[in-house]
Amino acid sequence: MYKDELDTIECCVITNAKRYYSVWPRERAIPGGWRSIDVVGNAQECIAYIKALSCDNVMPSYTVTRPKIVCDVRGAQA
Repeated sequence: MYKDELDTIECCVITNAKRYYSVWPRERAIPGGWRSIDVVGNAQECIAYIKALSCDNVMPSYTVTRPKIVCDVRGAQA
């Protein structure tokens, strides 16, 4: 699936235990180790949600790159 196609289909935000976030097409099964966080919309809406999180470094693949441990350390320094 191409990124431009994600803007025309319903997507959701998924996360894993390391707090990586990704935009995922709702029509596809969620991969093992990931779970939905009940944020639904087109790809741009889902990306906006991810960017609003404290770990807002979103790659072009729509995946947050900072693992949980980095967020925890960053939060402790605030």
